[in-house]
Amino acid sequence: MLRSFFTDGSLDSLGTSEDARSKRHSTSDLSDVPFSAVRKEGWLHCKQILTKKGKKVGGGIRQWKRVFAVLRTHSLYLCKDRREAVTCAPAPGEEEPPISIQACLVDISYSETKRKHVFRLTTADFCEYLFQAEDREDMLAWIKVIRENSKAEGEGRRRICRWCFVV
Repeated sequence: MLRSFFTDGSLDSLGTSEDARSKRHSTSDLSDVPFSAVRKEGWLHCKQILTKKGKKVGGGIRQWKRVFAVLRTHSLYLCKDRREAVTCAPAPGEEEPPISIQACLVDISYSETKRKHVFRLTTADFCEYLFQAEDREDMLAWIKVIRENSKAEGEGRRRICRWCFVV
């Protein structure tokens, strides 16, 4: 197995299963995206609760969908699979814009009692989403990185003298 990896240089020859890949949160697969642009990636379950202007999503039953989420600076991309995330192109007929996380609110969802490791994201235009992570650590990591990237450029920094900033 190692010999084939070093001879053809392909990660595909490693033969990792989809489940094993879902636990890995690296940016190595996004070769066409600058390293600094990708903040976090990984598998999540997603459910949209409210659309723009706070209206409930249509249909009585809002299903959870498994998505490959990629956070790039101020946008969260929800992709069908890792391949779609690498190409940055949705499948034909599935052109869903990324979620803007600028000035969003994100926290653990205590109201979602049927599922564990769920966090709630509310955007500046009042769209609301629930996301379920694989475990508590992953959930807290998503919340942290979304909070860090939801701030506008320079927000959260205050100048206290000519050379110093307080974060």
